[in-house]
This record gives sequence, structure tokens and C-alpha cells, in this order.
Amino acid sequence: MVSGVLGGLEPAGGAWTRKVAYEVALEGTGQAIGFYAELIANEEADPDKIEQWRAEQRAWAARRRRLRLDDGPEIDAIYSEGEVLLAEPDEKVGETVRRKQELSEDENERIFRERIVPDELTSTQQEQPVAVIVAGQPGAGKATVNALACDVLLRHGRHPLTIGPDRYQPHWPVFRTPIDDGPTGYLSADGLSWMAKALTYARTQRFDVVMEAPLLAQDDVEHAAREFKSAGYRVEVAILAVPEAASRFGVLDRHLRGLEVYGYGRLADPELHDSAYRRVLEMAETIDREQYADHVAVLRSDGQVLHQQVSGTAEVVERERSRLWTAAESRQFLEGVAELRRIGRSAPIEWIQREAAEAERLVRKLVAPYIHPDAVTLHIATAGVLPPDA
Repeated sequence: MVSGVLGGLEPAGGAWTRKVAYEVALEGTGQAIGFYAELIANEEADPDKIEQWRAEQRAWAARRRRLRLDDGPEIDAIYSEGEVLLAEPDEKVGETVRRKQELSEDENERIFRERIVPDELTSTQQEQPVAVIVAGQPGAGKATVNALACDVLLRHGRHPLTIGPDRYQPHWPVFRTPIDDGPTGYLSADGLSWMAKALTYARTQRFDVVMEAPLLAQDDVEHAAREFKSAGYRVEVAILAVPEAASRFGVLDRHLRGLEVYGYGRLADPELHDSAYRRVLEMAETIDREQYADHVAVLRSDGQVLHQQVSGTAEVVERERSRLWTAAESRQFLEGVAELRRIGRSAPIEWIQREAAEAERLVRKLVAPYIHPDAVTLHIATAGVLPPDA
């Protein structure tokens, strides 16, 4: 059995842009999978075309599974190839079939069995499997910590599954197309259904799992941990202690960069972000009382471990969320906000410009209590950027 996955993490370090580049590359692979899902859904007469598109879809899913945080050349390749693919004229998709947001039960199950299982859920059975549950609000850096946890298991010759609703939503037939009864949304009922099925499938196969917890309910993490424990897993829980300003910026930065590269980008609903932000602390308080995992750690967004004791988890989360940032952290964040402004101002579409400007104002207001004053002074002097409370 592998012990201490979270204790073995090697923090990502480096610039914020490196981590967000990885997330945007993941977004690109998902958008490509969704692109082919829609082509397949609208083709009825040519089985050869369907098989060709399924082969392309499988290839993109395989690239996503293999992608590592430090694989710069592959991240660059996904950017460029995804940009070309997703920039194809709309007529390539043809007349989109308008479907209800939620698939029928039979179609949901068919897509799970015929596409998600073979494309996303292949691994090696373990005698003593491990489940790592990564919990944090949208934009907190779960994808980075997921990748770091997978790296630990890969170093031990194990090949974990990464499970989360964002992994499977691209298989939805209308993932990239507006539908008559509303937008596709950030988390669909089918995406959540497929995640639940994937967890059940992985447990029955005794595969190692790194799970991204969506925190849609207060007991999401506890329920998943107890299910894994009852199946004989070692369970580790990573709690991301990230301030609201940083995670809101993470959501917006990823969204705008996705728009810049691919013309599409997922955007977490602000209410989902806020409810998950509250639930992180509630979950930490519960895990202090119940101790339902074998190992619990509090982490920063880059995978740096702050706490690994059997109690005091909630206290560490609160303290980390409220501390003053160092001058280096503050400078890096201000540079990220300046890049957000650049993307917004260079966008060719007016609504993207407005979204970026509104996002920048919100982030600057939220971040004011955390920014080190020395970093503000230096950044104004060198970059001509307004102070965070302007």
C-alpha cells in the first residue's frame, strides 16, 4: 500500500501562469472531446464518419489522461492544436440537435458505458487501493493538487484515475452549444451522474482514485470518504485553504484565457463558488470531530502542505485564508491581475471586455486586505498598475 500520498507532494512552485496554463490545457482537451461529441450526436447516416470522430475523441481523452503539470511542450501543443480545431467554421457542426439539458436515463447510461468507461476509466486493479479526495472552492487550484497527487502515485508505478464532474461533461452531446431552454451551465445533472457512476465503477474495480470534490453538499467529502473506506481503501483528504479573492481570480483567469485561446471557457457560477467556499470550512470542522479519513492535510493552491495533524484543521484553514501575503506572493498576484486586464482589453468582443473589467474591479476590492504594501508600491512603480483598492 502507498502511504502518505499528500505528505509526498512536491509543491508546484513557479509562476501562477504555469499552473493556469495547465488548467487551460485541460480545458482545451475537454472542449475537443465535446466538439467531437456534438459531431457524433448529429451524424445519423455515415458510420465511417462516426468511427473517425470517435477515434479523434479517444485520442484527446488519452492526451488529457497523460498530461502532466510540468509538460510544457504538450501544453503548448494542446493550445495550438485546440485553437485550430475549435476555430473551424460553425457549419462543420451543421444543424445542432436541440436537446433537453438532462439526457434520458438510457442515453446517460449508454454514453457512460460506451464512451466514458473505455475512454476515461482504464487503470490497474490494486490489492490495497488509495483514494485521495481534493476539496476546495472553484478556482482554488484543485487541478494542480490533483496532478501533484497523481505524480506521487505514478512514482510508485501506479496509475490512478482522476475523477470529477468536469472530466465527463464534455461527453454531453450539447456541451459546446447553447440550447433552447437555457445555457449548458457549469455542472450538469448528467456530469454529476457520470461522476457518481465513475466512483462506483472505480471502487468495484479497486482502482486508485484522485477525486475532485465539487462540494455541492455539506457531506460530499464525508460521504465519499466513508464509501471508499468501506471498500477497503486508504483515504486521504486534501483541503485547499485559499482566500476568496484568490479563488475568484482563479475562476476568472482560467475562463478568460480559455476564451482567448479556444473561443470557449467554463465559468463557475458565483453562487456555486460562494457556497463551496463556506463548505470548505464546514468540512474542516466536521473532519476534526469525526476523523473519517486515514490522513488529512491542509494545502495551499500550489500543493504546499501547511498542516497534517489529527486536529486543528479548521483553525489552520481560517488562519491561512486571513493572513497577509508576502511581498513576493502579492507581486505575483498583481502581475496576474494586470494580465487579466490585458486579455480583457485586447478581446475583440465587447462582452468579454466588460466581463474582464468587472472581474478586475471585483478582484482588486477583495484582495486589498491581503496585499503586502511593499508589493503595491513596487508594482505601481514598475508596471503602472493601479493599487488593489482603486
